[in-house]
Amino acid sequence: MADQGRLAIDLEANIVRFEQGLNRAEQIARKQSRAIEKSLSGIDVAMARVNADSARMASSIDKVSSQVDALSQTTSRYIQLAAGLFAAGKLEAFARASVMAASRYNVLGTVLQTIGRNAGYTADQLGHVETALQQSGISKLESRQGVARMVQGGLDLSLAPKLARIAQDAAVIGNMGSSQAFNHLLYGIQTAQVDMLRTIGINVSFENSYKDLAKSIGVTAESLTAQEKTQARVNAVMQAGESIAGAYSAAMQEPGKHSARCSGWCPICR
Repeated sequence: MADQGRLAIDLEANIVRFEQGLNRAEQIARKQSRAIEKSLSGIDVAMARVNADSARMASSIDKVSSQVDALSQTTSRYIQLAAGLFAAGKLEAFARASVMAASRYNVLGTVLQTIGRNAGYTADQLGHVETALQQSGISKLESRQGVARMVQGGLDLSLAPKLARIAQDAAVIGNMGSSQAFNHLLYGIQTAQVDMLRTIGINVSFENSYKDLAKSIGVTAESLTAQEKTQARVNAVMQAGESIAGAYSAAMQEPGKHSARCSGWCPICR
């Protein structure tokens, strides 16, 4: 009987301890569950923050992209506006230059007719020389101005085409247009400026040309008239032109020279 009583007491004690263990296990499980729930809640909060940051970043990117597009469109409009203003400025400059050239051409026509008539030339004779110069590649403006200078300087107009051909060859050496070279040529003859002629490949000594002409007509160089000295300078230029003959024809075989010749945009200046 005593043994049975102790067994019952031990059994009851074990049951109590077992219940206590279950309680402790249940408490631990609850604590761990709350900890897990707290961790999961923290993760949810963190994810929500990440999502919010991502949304804000996406919104910022969209705004920057929109601003870039707007800036690009504005820049494009400014470029188009600048191009339009540039084109308008070029057109205005072209129109102004054309009007001025036309006015200059007409004025020279009046001057040429006046001095030509005084020198004994008819309008047809002057027009024929102008046409011959233009056929040699000299512009309308420079042709008319050149004829006027030749008449004013007392030069033989029959030499105009020959001087124009020399100017064509000289233009290649001077790296300029034939019209400009023709202007240099006539001005150098009129003013006896050998330096100007040398820039276009015409190397002359006018002092020697005076002596040669004086010797040929049996006088001294000092006694030559202004007209005779002018003729001596023409002779010197014509002789010097022989040394550069063919330069223009050779240069015209190169495409670059063709492009330069066609680059003039004013029909009167060409």
